[in-house]
Amino acid sequence: MYGFNLNRGTHGPSTKLPYSLGKLLRIPPHITLSFHLNKILSQVSSNTLSHTMPTTLTRAEKSCICALSALFLDKNLADGEFDDIARALARLPLELAEINMMFWDDLFPTLIWNLLKIHGQQHAFDEEAVCGKIEVIRAGSTRSPHSTFAKKLLFGWMVWHDWMRVKRRLVDTRKLS
Repeated sequence: MYGFNLNRGTHGPSTKLPYSLGKLLRIPPHITLSFHLNKILSQVSSNTLSHTMPTTLTRAEKSCICALSALFLDKNLADGEFDDIARALARLPLELAEINMMFWDDLFPTLIWNLLKIHGQQHAFDEEAVCGKIEVIRAGSTRSPHSTFAKKLLFGWMVWHDWMRVKRRLVDTRKLS
């Protein structure tokens, strides 16, 4: 069976994406994705219903969402843009765990579809519209832990590396201050 290797190295058996899914996602068959599936699962498999979050976003959460939404734009970000995002997040009174949870549980299910479009949004998102969608998701009217997990499993690789770059820079920025 032809597929796309999601787990390279000697860390266990490789997991393959079906060829048709790789073709749908426009991944050339000769490209080996450079992350380990178990790393993604450990980062994104949080049970979205095990924690309770207020449905209304605070000002800090809105600022966090605005900064992180740049990772879902349909463009390649420059190194300076990753630094800008990390600095914006470092100024917020949010813990890294909260930011990580907001990224994967709130922002990811809301904006991942932009990266799957042929011509996705390339400039800043409408902050109020995105925050409104997240508040609806947090209210529970449209949250499905199974569909959220499936989205993370299938499409998490699309933002994984960019999120890790921001996360490392955020940690470094907070250590310096």
